[in-house]
Amino acid sequence: MNMKLELVDQIRQNMGKTRNTNCCSQQPVKI
Repeated sequence: MNMKLELVDQIRQNMGKTRNTNCCSQQPVKI
């Protein structure tokens, strides 16, 4: 479980850097 959460956090951080945080908040990242 922790590994999945960490992956999601990393992806969200990467997406936030390249894209606006609004996009991430509106559409949650799904693996």
